[in-house]
Amino acid sequence: MYIDGFVHFNEIDFEVNEQDFYTFQFKNDQFVITNAKNYVVDDVSDDFFGNAYDFKNHQLTVRAGNINANTEKVTTFEFKAIPKTLPEFNEMYEWEVMTDHFL
Repeated sequence: MYIDGFVHFNEIDFEVNEQDFYTFQFKNDQFVITNAKNYVVDDVSDDFFGNAYDFKNHQLTVRAGNINANTEKVTTFEFKAIPKTLPEFNEMYEWEVMTDHFL
């Protein structure tokens, strides 16, 4: 697994791989997740799909479309998941933030 971290004052950004990004903020002596994003583009069809998790506002924004056709559909969902601290993360994609959406 590739992890690249950048610290900005009281936040830390992790690029887990070329398509998964996590942001944690230092609160109450712990790093707590505030945002997460993932983005995938199919090399053959140019279809794309991405999720942006906002843990401060408890919203998931899903974007899907096609680069060549210049199309995009954006849908926003509310979720109730409680933000995790950095040590609570184990294996990727084992935390179901909401139905069928994993980090």
